[in-house]
Amino acid sequence: MEPNAASPLTQIKDVIVAIAAIVTSGAAVAALFRWRAETIWRDNRELARSIVRACLRVRDGFGYVRNPLILPAEFPDDPPVHPVQDAEDRYQQNVHVYQNRINQLNDGMQELETAVLEAEALWGSEIEDLMRKVRRCRTDLVYLLQDYLSNINSGHTELRDDRERWEKVQAGVHASRADDDELSEQIRSALDALLALAEKHLKR
Repeated sequence: MEPNAASPLTQIKDVIVAIAAIVTSGAAVAALFRWRAETIWRDNRELARSIVRACLRVRDGFGYVRNPLILPAEFPDDPPVHPVQDAEDRYQQNVHVYQNRINQLNDGMQELETAVLEAEALWGSEIEDLMRKVRRCRTDLVYLLQDYLSNINSGHTELRDDRERWEKVQAGVHASRADDDELSEQIRSALDALLALAEKHLKR
């Protein structure tokens, strides 16, 4: 036997060590993949929850803006300059009310935009397509509010001869009690689509 030749026992030991190293390495890789999968699963669920929360906040924001009831506390603290309110006084007071209401809606929209941007990176562009419909609802509401306030500023003369337009403006600014007006249905449809996508990821 050559002096440097390994004995069968040593060879077997080396094989066992090599196999153990391979098994350990394989287990480590498997654990890494499992950890990554669990992390992605947790991230997806947390992101889905964020979208659900933001959608509900936006829904409430639309409802707040479109609530026909204006409480006294919503008006400016300063009383109007004129003892009897003129069109300008009513206009300024309503601008104050609706600007504050829109700000609350915008806060919810910003929260939703942030969540949607993160989700697009993980889920693809579908959610961005759905988000465009929500943005469109807000844009439509802002334009309707501009017409509504402009009509107040004119002493209700601007749309006096366009009854159809005035009725559309009122229906858009003030949600119907049954929430069955055109804008309410568009808002509900847009948010429901986002909620459905988020809930699909919650169930995975």
